[in-house]
Amino acid sequence: QSMFQGNSATLNGYGRSVLARLAAKLKDTQVNIAIEGHTDGAGGNSDANWQLSGARALAARNALIASGVAADRFSQVIAMAATRPVYPDQPNRAENRRITIVLLADKSALPTYSSLIN
Repeated sequence: QSMFQGNSATLNGYGRSVLARLAAKLKDTQVNIAIEGHTDGAGGNSDANWQLSGARALAARNALIASGVAADRFSQVIAMAATRPVYPDQPNRAENRRITIVLLADKSALPTYSSLIN
């Protein structure tokens, strides 16, 4: 499911909900966070898609900060444009409009999988 409204960096209800739940799990851990922004294949690797994917990553960072994650925990905000679609054979699918969050820490500092889904 897409996390963003159409051709924008505005999080939709689903995206806001996912990030709020994730922030609740991450705010008390000591991991660094990298966020990658992605677009669907419309527009290919145009400047507009690079800018949009960067704006999506920043929107996700801002949502996580608004939900209690400390701003200094973010080590990277990366624009990926349409370079890594979830569905390479269907690059225009809405699911390709997303962010990827990477947790950067020693294994002992990471939350367990079960703590993230409960």
